[in-house]
Amino acid sequence: MKKGNEAYAEAVLEDVCGELNIDVPERINANIVIDPGAKTTDSILNNIERSFHSGRPTNLGNISDLTRCSVIGEDLTQVKDYIKKLREQVPCLHGVIKKQKFSGYIGVHLHTKMNGIPGEIQYSTPLFYRVKSVADENYRRTRLYSSLIEKSEREKLTKAEKIILEEQRKDFERRRAMEARLFKMLREVTGIDGNLPEIERMIQYTLKQSAKDYLPLPHASILNDWRLITRGSKGKVDLNKLLKSTGILRPYIDIAQTELCKKAREPIRRGLIVDSSFNYRIAEQPKHRHQNLELV
Repeated sequence: MKKGNEAYAEAVLEDVCGELNIDVPERINANIVIDPGAKTTDSILNNIERSFHSGRPTNLGNISDLTRCSVIGEDLTQVKDYIKKLREQVPCLHGVIKKQKFSGYIGVHLHTKMNGIPGEIQYSTPLFYRVKSVADENYRRTRLYSSLIEKSEREKLTKAEKIILEEQRKDFERRRAMEARLFKMLREVTGIDGNLPEIERMIQYTLKQSAKDYLPLPHASILNDWRLITRGSKGKVDLNKLLKSTGILRPYIDIAQTELCKKAREPIRRGLIVDSSFNYRIAEQPKHRHQNLELV
């Protein structure tokens, strides 16, 4: 990134973070792999609840980022070489360019399976990753409003919920506008729009094989068992069964997480890019809110 663009990006990042009352993310080096740990049980539950209530019921096997990591490259044009090298280590890949209209977010997501467990590698750059971390924190702070909006589309809200919805509406709209400004800056300084067609062709051309399932039975069937997720006429999440199934799979998920990060580092180890600190790890994951429930 040119110095002028870098100064502009930092100015916008600091301004938006100030408006959102979010700490400016620390700068990070390129050529690292960031391991946030496997998806927590709490996050899995939230994912399933949101999917079901939005009319897209899912199961554990359809959660593409049960394991996940981020590869931080120098720039987005490097992703083509990275994919070629990664495919030598992980032949069972498919990719997608993820976009959000309201915020302008664009991300390169590569999906695979490690011993049957779904995993996601996000290719990013230092600036992309910092902007995304601000957007993630902004999302966490507006989650209550978003959940109430989703709930209002399927059932009546209580009087208290309606008050909360109205009180938070302006703040939510302001935060979304700030987030959109952040991604607009990102698109301006990186020129990603011009590279997207080539990146999309690269993904479509190289990532076509489907992953096989190596989980021992009956564990493999847990990923695709809808009965473990919902029950009743309204399709409520069966919490005990969900916790039990994730408990059974957790050792396999943790092993798959380690394996995913190891494979993601291979193109770096093999000299695609010089890696100085690929063992960087994000802070410890929060404990899930259902930790005290007994498994049956």
